[in-house]
Amino acid sequence: PSVGSVLAAGLRRPETLAVRGAWDGLDPYSTQFAVSTIKPLLQSLNLTSSCEVYFVGHSAGSPVALQSYIKAASTRDYLPDGVKLGGCVLAAPAVLELDEDPDAYDFSEDEGAQIPYPLRLAAFRTLLALPDAFSIKLARRLVDR
Repeated sequence: PSVGSVLAAGLRRPETLAVRGAWDGLDPYSTQFAVSTIKPLLQSLNLTSSCEVYFVGHSAGSPVALQSYIKAASTRDYLPDGVKLGGCVLAAPAVLELDEDPDAYDFSEDEGAQIPYPLRLAAFRTLLALPDAFSIKLARRLVDR
């Protein structure tokens, strides 16, 4: 068929261009799916024990970086043997509102935390609103406590 006839068919019946079906398992456009692909990727990279891994997310990739960092920090076998967890960097995070991405934050209370969780969450949100030159080092300090 010609390009014109394909475009005309697509305008009349969009389902002929992209079939919509049910996903088997996780939606491949979800944060959870993206996070689930990080561990196998890290395992396949042949990283040495002198490596540090930093999770970096820009804009809508920020929840993926943040969730991957949380998983790496809380799961012993997430990183390859001997590889150290360096940190997490969020540049211009666009999707860290609870209404849009409820899995972006871990609501569990940390045992022995010096700063109460609600205060840390409020400070983290405040820092996200600051220019990057001010917020990255301060956010790192809050996360490390």
